[in-house]
Amino acid sequence: MDCDPIMFTVDLEADWGGSATHAVREVLPPFLQLLDRYQVTATFFVVADLIPYMRHAIAADGPHEVGSHGLTHTLLTRLDRAGIVFEVAESKRLLEAAGYRVSGFRAPYFRSPPMLPHLLTQAGYAYDASDGSVYPRLPRHRNTVRPRSIETPLPQVS
Repeated sequence: MDCDPIMFTVDLEADWGGSATHAVREVLPPFLQLLDRYQVTATFFVVADLIPYMRHAIAADGPHEVGSHGLTHTLLTRLDRAGIVFEVAESKRLLEAAGYRVSGFRAPYFRSPPMLPHLLTQAGYAYDASDGSVYPRLPRHRNTVRPRSIETPLPQVS
């Protein structure tokens, strides 16, 4: 099947509504097997606090890219400059200490303060994936149920 290349990203964070790691421990490994089966590579934006739970699944020398999703998945717009610097720099340091080459960052909740691009450059990131629509050409419908999610029609793989 010939198709245009796509960019596929996953935000890897604790289970919504708490700090449980069921999704990282139980769902991530079979999800990676599915990606491998269909020869799909992805960028995983990882909350660095989850390194102990995910590093067995995403190989540092594997086909997938690992970027930072912050240290603790804290809303950056609620932090002062020093707090933001710590979140972005420490998360990169920990991910790189685990063997990953980290060049990208995605702000938690897709919300970033205006100073973020400058701080990411200072911390050594090559790109920021914090802005933009998840699927710019597809309709988005906000779900009012907590935890909140954005429902988008997804292509089916068979």
